[in-house]
Amino acid sequence: MKEESLIAALLDRVPHEPLPFGPGDDAAVLEASPGSGRRVITTDTYVEGVHFLRAHPPAWLAEKLLAANLADVSAMGATPEAFTLSVSLPQEAPSDWWLAFCEGLGSASRAAGVVVVGGDVTASPDRVMFSMTAWGALAGNEHLARSGGEPGDLVMLMGVPGLSRAGWERWSSAPPAEWGSAPPDTRDPAILAHLRPQPDLMAGQWALSRGAHAAMDLSDGLARDGQRLAVASGVDLVVDVERLPPLPAGVELDVEGRLAGGEEHELLALVPAGSREAFEARGFTTVGVAHMAADEPTIRWERSGRPVALEPRPFEHF
Repeated sequence: MKEESLIAALLDRVPHEPLPFGPGDDAAVLEASPGSGRRVITTDTYVEGVHFLRAHPPAWLAEKLLAANLADVSAMGATPEAFTLSVSLPQEAPSDWWLAFCEGLGSASRAAGVVVVGGDVTASPDRVMFSMTAWGALAGNEHLARSGGEPGDLVMLMGVPGLSRAGWERWSSAPPAEWGSAPPDTRDPAILAHLRPQPDLMAGQWALSRGAHAAMDLSDGLARDGQRLAVASGVDLVVDVERLPPLPAGVELDVEGRLAGGEEHELLALVPAGSREAFEARGFTTVGVAHMAADEPTIRWERSGRPVALEPRPFEHF
């Protein structure tokens, strides 16, 4: 079964109606106690061999795990507040590795203004696993969802699609020793984008306050996440690949690789056309336009305004 099929099977069998806004977005929206506003909550799991290699520098791995969770909270327009962390470690895990992970998580938490409030630690027979749940506060009752996009909206994004994937291909081709230790002495922007992503965790709140119609965290690649956004909003997204932000000098990846690559953890948004100047001044790049869906909502590709057939193959968990 594929990821979407597994989720659908769960939701078919488990009650999920009481929340104001539940499964289907980057995070769920919860009603907090009267007068305290709404919260959004999300969960991510990282499994060694699926999401990361053991050689990943532990301090940077901690930063990446936190960034992935907080990016989901931010994508809903909320301000991150706190998280829980559950960890499974094999007995051979070096104590220095764990201490470096904790140092990295502490530094990243202080920078993001969040605190850990609980979790669990247990033994694992053979691999490292993390499960983090993070939440944040909405300023009011409004939030950003994947639905809400309209024909005529601009497709806008933060970050550089494909940069993390290029870094993964470079770094994983010859990773260092089995257990990661000190961060590598590198200025390679692709490797840094993969090992230590630095998403803008205020972009979602800003986009919500400036009238974005829909948004989501760009973590599974523009092809897959763009399709999800199109379906949720009931529109076709037409993206011109010539408008993608350029890769840094010395970094190469074909366009299908850029569309399939993920783990940028930046914001993908549908924005009213009249807000283009403000969003671009904030750092967003306009890459396409939403159209009324001709049939089933989908994402389509152009090159300099002309339709082009591309077949990006996003990462599959199963």
